[in-house]
Amino acid sequence: HNLRYKSGKFMDAPEVNGVFKGYSINMFTGEHIQNDSRGNRKLTALEIEINSRMPMDAVIGSGGMVDVARAFGLSDEFQPDIKGWKTEYIIRSDNYNMIKAYLGEDRLKQIMALMKAHNIWVILVFKGDDALLRVDLPDPLEDQKRLEAIMSKMVDVAKALELKDGEVRTLEKAGQVPRPVLEPSETEKKSAVVEAVS
Repeated sequence: HNLRYKSGKFMDAPEVNGVFKGYSINMFTGEHIQNDSRGNRKLTALEIEINSRMPMDAVIGSGGMVDVARAFGLSDEFQPDIKGWKTEYIIRSDNYNMIKAYLGEDRLKQIMALMKAHNIWVILVFKGDDALLRVDLPDPLEDQKRLEAIMSKMVDVAKALELKDGEVRTLEKAGQVPRPVLEPSETEKKSAVVEAVS
């Protein structure tokens, strides 16, 4: 593989960048602000570029990446109806019908398989010309075999997410359909009643 390794500082991940199985990949130390005021938490971050330009902005996240995903400010949230999808995962887009048409069963299964891996936080970002898959892990990933196993899984996900011939036209057509007005859930109805009473 055409990868360049550079030893990290004490307690940091080694820096890795280059091409792995035809995909541009980077590994570095990422930091997350902790909500309990204990400062920043350092994690090993792996990023891979997806070789497609999406016709929408969207973000998909799990674990500690959910708050990061929310910060993108995309308003349309999609909860797929598929076995194994956890309510704490998040999918947001600027076009509900387009992201729903894009995320078929095969793609969702690939994403979920990565999200369910032990101690991995996942974020997928489609923004303008950029399409990026990132995972954060709590350990420095000094074991090259484990590193390459995770990168191989990321490549599998990236391949599944790439657009097929003619798919942009299909998604754009889906995106032009007005989103149906959804009935409020029972939880939302109860919240509205409580607010009206109080």
